[in-house]
Amino acid sequence: MALAGPGEGVAEALLRDAYLAMYRAKAVGRRQVRVFDTPLRHQAVARHSLEHNLRRALRDGTGLEVHYQPLVRLRTGRVVAAEALSRWTHETLGVIEPNQFIPVAEESGLIVQLGDRVLTAACRQGAAWRAEVGSWNAPQVAVNVSPHQLLSDPDLVERVRHSLDAFALPASALCLEITESGVIAETTAAHTAVTALADLGVEIAMDDFGTGHSSLSHLTSLPVRTLKIDRSHVSELHSDPRCLQIVRGVIGLARGLGMRTVAEGAETDRHTDTLARLGCDDVQGWAISRAVPADALTPMLRSSSALR
Repeated sequence: MALAGPGEGVAEALLRDAYLAMYRAKAVGRRQVRVFDTPLRHQAVARHSLEHNLRRALRDGTGLEVHYQPLVRLRTGRVVAAEALSRWTHETLGVIEPNQFIPVAEESGLIVQLGDRVLTAACRQGAAWRAEVGSWNAPQVAVNVSPHQLLSDPDLVERVRHSLDAFALPASALCLEITESGVIAETTAAHTAVTALADLGVEIAMDDFGTGHSSLSHLTSLPVRTLKIDRSHVSELHSDPRCLQIVRGVIGLARGLGMRTVAEGAETDRHTDTLARLGCDDVQGWAISRAVPADALTPMLRSSSALR
């Protein structure tokens, strides 16, 4: 349910306020009551401003960059992949965190433009690394695919194919990460899209595994080759016995299905040591490196080991 509080007495203003209250009620779940009040007005104005600035940044190509966070193979210490992550520095607002602008991009539909920008940059950089350090040392590049892209962008498969062809990047050098929620939301549509992407030859990874309702029934029907264990479980690995068992269980499940595991959010050497003992394949997190510009990652690619 949505209600508008006392307004200016103008029908258009009341309808606008009621609509925003309804939008907020839907966002937090069913059977909710939200009154359009001053805080909600401020939130709406701030969100509108952020969307406007993001739209301008995408149009002008200013302030948006792609950084890369390495994934390291625990058995060898080598960087085997690099996740492409969008970063935004506004000319007056400064650094705007991804958890601020990514939801706005999703809600406004700008995620298609933003995602295409990241995909193009990642494929270009993947090809550049192969030329610079050789195909053996060059990491696979990983790109997130949002639920909106997966379910609402009819040109997604062609975008991926075009980006690979444009930079002569082998399909196997690209990994596309989908989320549990994106697959569960619309099973048939999601399966069709994911299968079409996998048919290109790219690797499919399921991101944030362990946070959705249940993806077990989808694992045998989707062409998923990698499970990424959510950082919420990894960060509590040594403080919550339940998280330890969840991580152990996901690793065992993946191994039984012939899949690779990546642990996100490994922040300490103790995390990496425990994950290695549990049999996890790869790790990603501040224990290795934050997301950095591509040229800052290149020296690590030339090194024989990224683990200290």
